[in-house]
Amino acid sequence: MPYLHISIARRGRLFYEYDQTQLSVEKLSQSYMKGEKFLFKGESFDPYDIEEIRIFETENRNNYYFGSVFNIGNDVTRHFINSPPPSRQGTEIPLEPNLLENLGIIGLSKDWASAAVALQLQEIAITLFAEKSGIKLDKENVEKTLNRKVEPQKTEFLAFSDKYEAFSQIMKKNFGQEMPILLSDLRRTRVGILHIGKNPTPEDTKAITVFTKDLLDKLSKIAKSK
Repeated sequence: MPYLHISIARRGRLFYEYDQTQLSVEKLSQSYMKGEKFLFKGESFDPYDIEEIRIFETENRNNYYFGSVFNIGNDVTRHFINSPPPSRQGTEIPLEPNLLENLGIIGLSKDWASAAVALQLQEIAITLFAEKSGIKLDKENVEKTLNRKVEPQKTEFLAFSDKYEAFSQIMKKNFGQEMPILLSDLRRTRVGILHIGKNPTPEDTKAITVFTKDLLDKLSKIAKSK
């Protein structure tokens, strides 16, 4: 009998459940795709807070293996989940319809437009918030905060991931607030969308917009507490 194992990324944290039955995984997957809350590890999970779900299958129970089943098993996520939750008000960034009419001519989708706006908003948000808070995100201060060198050398081209990592550490130190964690998958997706013009999947767009909303919510909370 195969065993199923679930990994869920929510608000920058990873949660795991091992040795699940097919019925329980199907029930969770259906709730997720319908946008309905479900129980996972004894607590309620809102599909709109989730960045990613991965489901893996192995022939034996989790404790049979020395390594992580998420490296050993077969990824069967698509067997159970084939669509993101339906859109709900407040999770997508609205765009002027006329701007989207001719995107298809250059091979870009509406998902690309939504994701691109959200990604740019992330960078603008931390830049403006840092300026208003007297926080410097130039190369010297980013390297000092991270205690490592960053590339490239020109400060205006610092990678967003480095700036965001430094910004997050400063927010934790100055305001005691944990910022949403920028997962590695989102970092790679960012480059493809903004610099190559790669169309994201609906799941990628969802993760990006949810992350952006969480970021703005956190900054709003900090601003109100100052």
